[in-house]
Amino acid sequence: MMKNIITILLVVIFLSPITSFGQDSIGYWAGNVDNKLSNMDLSDASKTLIGTTVSNIIAGDFGTDNKLLAISNNNGFYEIDTIDGSYTLLGTNPPPLNHAWSGLAYDDASGIMYGCSAWSVASGESSIYTIDETDGSYTLIGSQGTANTIGCIAIDNTGQMYGLNETANAKIYLIDKTDGSVTELGPIGQGAAGMGHAMDFDTKSETMYLSTYNSISFANTLRIVNLTNGSTTEVGDVNSWTGLFAARPLSPLTSDFSADNTTPCKGSAVHFTDESQGATSWSWTFEAGLPSSSAYQHPTVIYKIPGTYNVELTTSNGSASETETKEDYIDVVEEPTPVIKGPSAICKEEMADYATAENAGSTYKWTVMGGEITAGDSTTHQITVLWGAPGNGTIDLVEKASGTCEGTAETFEVTIDDCVGFEDIGTVNLKIYPNPAKDQITIQSEKMIISVKFIDVTGREVLSERTLSKSSKLNTSMLKSGIYLLLIETEETTVNKRIVIE
Repeated sequence: MMKNIITILLVVIFLSPITSFGQDSIGYWAGNVDNKLSNMDLSDASKTLIGTTVSNIIAGDFGTDNKLLAISNNNGFYEIDTIDGSYTLLGTNPPPLNHAWSGLAYDDASGIMYGCSAWSVASGESSIYTIDETDGSYTLIGSQGTANTIGCIAIDNTGQMYGLNETANAKIYLIDKTDGSVTELGPIGQGAAGMGHAMDFDTKSETMYLSTYNSISFANTLRIVNLTNGSTTEVGDVNSWTGLFAARPLSPLTSDFSADNTTPCKGSAVHFTDESQGATSWSWTFEAGLPSSSAYQHPTVIYKIPGTYNVELTTSNGSASETETKEDYIDVVEEPTPVIKGPSAICKEEMADYATAENAGSTYKWTVMGGEITAGDSTTHQITVLWGAPGNGTIDLVEKASGTCEGTAETFEVTIDDCVGFEDIGTVNLKIYPNPAKDQITIQSEKMIISVKFIDVTGREVLSERTLSKSSKLNTSMLKSGIYLLLIETEETTVNKRIVIE
């Protein structure tokens, strides 16, 4: 009794493949009579449409660099995009006379693509070829008539090739890749006929799958092949004639991304780069972005409102999904608007200070024409300029806020005057401030001030005040910007002082 129980358990274990359906690998399936490419769950044969693809596919498999290759009944050799089903014709490869293509299989161990054809006019022979993946051209290996209607082929992880021979009692055969000869493995348990057959080996679970058409019941099913005796076990209904079936292990799925600028100026574009692994589809969400969502792998987004925003990416491989959320990832910055302040009229070979508002995190780049910077540098908000020969000078300023957001000040123009006759003369201790001045100046003297006169660069008196005081405040708001000579008469002498009005 115990011996019988052990025998039953061994049979159950032997017939049931140890695999984790739908978790580690995914199937790709295309019909023979339509032009639809789908993902297939290997646990139940359910399909999820990817998109339209080339019509009337006869056979296909993943080749070098996981490129999905296929042959159609118009003898076109194609590469198919597994993301959307789009396809590219690589070449045309009509088989030998009276033959039709029936199978395509890639050997992972050797890196060689193989093809199979069968005599389509009458049962006679099946042939095996090597296939050039670049254009579909082929080289005959050998032909045989024992299994003369091979309808599909596949290669396991040891390099062994298998083929399905289509008859009322369809069988699996071992195929010798060196000469095309065959050895019977065993019947699949049903009849098979027509073009609706494809077979592939899942290297992850070490399982051979067969998508086939039952010529007796007319059912189209995905089946697991027992590689010891050729028998098959149904997984699920595929509902249509199979043109292509190929299994591919799923890469470990991760979700990650980066941006070319995480501190953009308001209104500027940010380019996002997907850095995920194993993904076949992407779903982005951009807080305050335009667009606010995207299905592109590497989208571009514009941010028009200053603030700090989240970005989220959900990736999928057709079987699982992963989400990466980066909080406060994009900091949209208002463009800086620097304003230069300082004297716009100056005497030759005279120094003056220029400044803009100081903003935390900003750096500054000053450019001076007609003079040279003697104090301050590209990181400071203020500089000192030594002006040169008479003429026109300019100051330009670029402020870069934290990150890469830049703003430019309007060009600040400076008149450099010869100032002949504007030398300071006199020994009386005087204080004049501010200088440069705008609306008002204050004059303080150790001696009594009798009067003050303003002389412009043409020698014309433009303002006169009588003070009779040691301290005097004068309204200069009516004066134009420029350089003036002050004639200050005291109780002892007359003093010349130079002042700039902004």
